[in-house]
Amino acid sequence: MLTCSLSKEFTDTHSLVTHAFHSLKVGLRADHLGLHKALCLLMDWNWLIAPDTGKLYERPNSETRALKEDLILWPPFVVIHNSSIGKKTAKEPKVVTIEGMEEMLTALGFAGKARVCRGKPANHSILVVKFNPTFSGLRDAGKLHNHYAENKRGRNEFEQLNESSNGDGSEKSDKVEELLYGYLATAGDLDKLDQRRRRGA
Repeated sequence: MLTCSLSKEFTDTHSLVTHAFHSLKVGLRADHLGLHKALCLLMDWNWLIAPDTGKLYERPNSETRALKEDLILWPPFVVIHNSSIGKKTAKEPKVVTIEGMEEMLTALGFAGKARVCRGKPANHSILVVKFNPTFSGLRDAGKLHNHYAENKRGRNEFEQLNESSNGDGSEKSDKVEELLYGYLATAGDLDKLDQRRRRGA
């Protein structure tokens, strides 16, 4: 294990990234380069550019974004957005309770396989479904992700909804299920978890 990632010698991420890139410690070169690439990926930086005096590496490339989408959070989470709760809504938003979401998961065959909690922000617009940190938990999270994707209620559709409604993000429907959009959480979704779950991910 690399101890430099825990050292107080590095005052910021830039100094740690620079150390990881330039370290020549015998037997740890590959580990340091792996740490460098992982840090750049998490920060949305370009690991192909040396982090010398300039900060050109802080400009992301398309490959960085694509790889970041492959970094799923562990344990597996599925982020559920309630599209009836936006910045400005003409109608009264429909709040989905944790118990209500658990009932929907039971109907979909996930009874006892996941825990539901509130995400961030605290305006009831995001629920987070946490699965077990096992391969079967990952498989179940993938099934729920696919359920939303197959019903045109995945990540892409939610982003399109936000763009088409001028940032409003709200949608009108009589069925609660049709207001929900869900997808498997990746590294870019850490901000949607509350502080306790973010620390554990």
